[in-house]
Amino acid sequence: MVSTQVVSPECFVVEPNNIYQVLKEPDFFNVDDYRRIIQVATGKLSELTGMASQR
Repeated sequence: MVSTQVVSPECFVVEPNNIYQVLKEPDFFNVDDYRRIIQVATGKLSELTGMASQR
């Protein structure tokens, strides 16, 4: 999907297949950012694992 939207200055847009490249950028995220990223990713993995085991 292509769209034009206004985002706040602290936001950015990245394609899903490029997320790992952004995470590897030096000094782009701080420790608290990485901690939150890990929490969200772990939660999503847990959710997906639970859904897969119910099948």
